[in-house]
Amino acid sequence: MKTIKVRELMIPLAEYARIDESKTLFDAIRTLRKEQLEKKNNAHSSILVVTNGGDIATMLTILDIFRFMEPKYKDIQDLDLTRFGMQPDYAESIFKSFDLWASPLEDLCKKTMEIPLKDIKPKTIPREVISEDATLDMAIHRMIIENKRSLLVEQNHTFVGVLRSIDAFKIVCKTIETCNVIQND
Repeated sequence: MKTIKVRELMIPLAEYARIDESKTLFDAIRTLRKEQLEKKNNAHSSILVVTNGGDIATMLTILDIFRFMEPKYKDIQDLDLTRFGMQPDYAESIFKSFDLWASPLEDLCKKTMEIPLKDIKPKTIPREVISEDATLDMAIHRMIIENKRSLLVEQNHTFVGVLRSIDAFKIVCKTIETCNVIQND
């Protein structure tokens, strides 16, 4: 894995689902769903939000979309508390205390149409970015430690692609399959 570079596995930006920041969360959901229906097995689980100037403002994951659909999550710290041993009972108590997802599912259309993507502050922070020259082992390590399913790939401080955990997993599977062939010889 030390010989495989991120650039060999990343999806170039031109091939990745994107949407203009002037659109709404509703539009982002529809665009991502369309992408998933068209690409089926190779569908993306995130969408790039692009500024008017064509720069990447942020990458919205499905979990980000869920988080923005329920505004009360702003009141809860943006931590993955499961890493700290949070028990399911505690998670349920937070759910009840903050009255999360109390609105009917039908209200989602209206809610998502009211959330402009330009108001979603860029979440792309340095730890979510990896160099195209980084090795696969480092990329996997970063995904595990940072609890990310994908990383934006950059070259000379410019985003050039997206590395998804599923693409890294495919390489691991190919290696495992090779091990099986070697053992049978």
